Amino acid sequence: MDECNGIKTPMERNYNIEINDNTEVLDVPYRELIGSLIYLTVTTRPDLTFAVSYLSRFLDKPNEELWKAGKRVVRYLKETKEKGLLFKKTNDNNLYGFSDADWAGDRSDRKSVSGGIILQGQNPIAWFSKKQQCVTLSSAESEYVAAASLAQEFVNLKGICKHLGCDVNAVLFVDNKSAISMAKNYENSKRTKHIDIRFHYIKDLVVNKVISIEHICTNENLADVMTKSLSTDKFYKCIKKFLC
Repeated sequence: MDECNGIKTPMERNYNIEINDNTEVLDVPYRELIGSLIYLTVTTRPDLTFAVSYLSRFLDKPNEELWKAGKRVVRYLKETKEKGLLFKKTNDNNLYGFSDADWAGDRSDRKSVSGGIILQGQNPIAWFSKKQQCVTLSSAESEYVAAASLAQEFVNLKGICKHLGCDVNAVLFVDNKSAISMAKNYENSKRTKHIDIRFHYIKDLVVNKVISIEHICTNENLADVMTKSLSTDKFYKCIKKFLC
């Protein structure tokens, strides 16, 4: 890959692959490649999060298409090797989280993908992209589950800040008003009674003012890049706010 051509995005738009029993498995170092990319993802390159998370679902059956997709991420890294996290000095120590979900994003089992990123002031300090463990019945439910996952990370980070002698506020931004309504309504309505109890933890956090939750326009939601493969323009619009 030393002489490969660079490319603008880590994954082609709306990329999806289905693996079946007839898939021809290649004898290539696919697992090693994904492991190396995961290291970059969790340390300095949150822009790789969705692509690497998606490709890591197929570690046991890499085919030709998956191998090419993995190498595409390397080509993107070559194109953007100068990019990284830049932490800026700021007087704002509050935590700002952005959560999003791609409803039924996995076509094989119709489970959604949760994504989120947390900034302290202007600096990114935590991010994730993962497939949800349950099948949600609407986009609002998938957004609610994603917000609940990020809220748990908020509690951990607020605890660390408090241990360091810094009392901070935590604001969670969600681009779905129905999901926000679910989180702020402490009553367990008919539309949410089938959702796993652990996701309702966010209701308790909102009621006790551990976190606050606010609406944000979809186009301004940084977590969009954590849930799906985007077009080049939209991809760079997202990552420029946390990657330099």
